[in-house]
Order: sequence, then C-alpha cells, then structure tokens
Amino acid sequence: MSGPLEGLKVLDIATIVAAPFAATLLADYGADVLKIEMPGQGDGVRAFPPFKDGKPLWWKSVNRNKKFATLDLRKPEGVELFKRMLPHFDVLIENFRPGTLDRWGLSKEVLWQIQPRLVILRATAFGQDGPYRDRPGFARIFEAMGGLTYITGEADGQPMHPGYPLGDAIGGLFGAVGALAALWKRAKNPDAPGEEIDLALTEAVFRLLDVPPSSSTS
Repeated sequence: MSGPLEGLKVLDIATIVAAPFAATLLADYGADVLKIEMPGQGDGVRAFPPFKDGKPLWWKSVNRNKKFATLDLRKPEGVELFKRMLPHFDVLIENFRPGTLDRWGLSKEVLWQIQPRLVILRATAFGQDGPYRDRPGFARIFEAMGGLTYITGEADGQPMHPGYPLGDAIGGLFGAVGALAALWKRAKNPDAPGEEIDLALTEAVFRLLDVPPSSSTS
C-alpha cells in the first residue's frame, strides 16, 4: 500500500487492540507492517466475535494492511531469529508487561545494539514504572480510571462505558502519534539514537479529557 510512510518498516509483536491499532494506523499511511504472533492461537482478537463467513471482523479491522508470521520469542531459537530480523525494521511495537522482553533476552539495550536507530513503542495499562506498572488493563479500565465513564451517560445516572472499547482506540492513536514524532526527530537528525516511547494507555484517556478537569469549579 502506497502512502507518505512508504518504505517505513514496522515490527508489530503486540496483541489485542490498542497497540496493534497503532501499527494499523501506520500501515494505513503506507508503512510496511509485519505482525508476529505466538504459534498456536496467535493474537486473541482472532477469536473475538462477531464473525462473518467464519472470519472475525475485529481481526480484519484492527490488523488490516499487515503481513503476518509466527515466532515464539519465549524460546532461544525464536529470539535469535528475531534478532536477525530486527536490523531491517525502523519501529518495534509491543505491549507485554514491563520487563517481559528483558527476561527473554531482548532488553532495549540489546535491541539498540542490533538496530541503533530503532523506535520502540511500549504500550501498557499504566506505564513502565510506578506502583501500577505490573497491573494488566484493557479499555474498560482505561475508560474508568481516565474519567471517560464519568462524563458518559445520563447526568444523574451511574458512570457508563461507551458501547465500543474507545479506550483502546484512543491509546492506539496516541501510540501512532508518538511513533511519528520520534521518526520525525530521526529524519531531521540521521545520527539521532533510537528512542523508547512509554505509552500508558490510561494516561492517553486522561490526555484526551484535558478540558473537563481544567474547567471544573469543584
């Protein structure tokens, strides 16, 4: 697919919606995205309903315009093959719990030794550090803790989630913007080192709702 990002190589090892959606947005603008899944079931979105003609519609939407492969990064031979692939990519997108890639022998220092200019987008519920770093989370958590449910629904009713997991889409959008900002910096300065983007998906919802808290009189 042609577009302004044609020639950009993105390695997507993330699962479910938010981080893979960031990769999809880059693919929509022409980036060449390779999505790597664990052997077996693969990304859990493959099993999400609804289905049409036996195909999961969530999967087709969230992972459009990508190429696909399987690789088990939990095994040494999988890690070695991954390392051989890495120099051919500009961006790595992952959403494992903090420290997971380190345990597999793929710390950011190792990644940058192999590909010094690599942009690493890490998407987690609460970021790479802090008291909640090890807690998992999905869109409903981001929406509730980020304040979106508080402003959704009837004024005198209970907080309400939107009918679609909007928290994931918000996070994916911020992830794509963060990756583009890092790539622009790299384009202006070819000698710039690689960059790590710490995307806390709950904070992405906070950021979208700047106006309500800043205009509150309570």
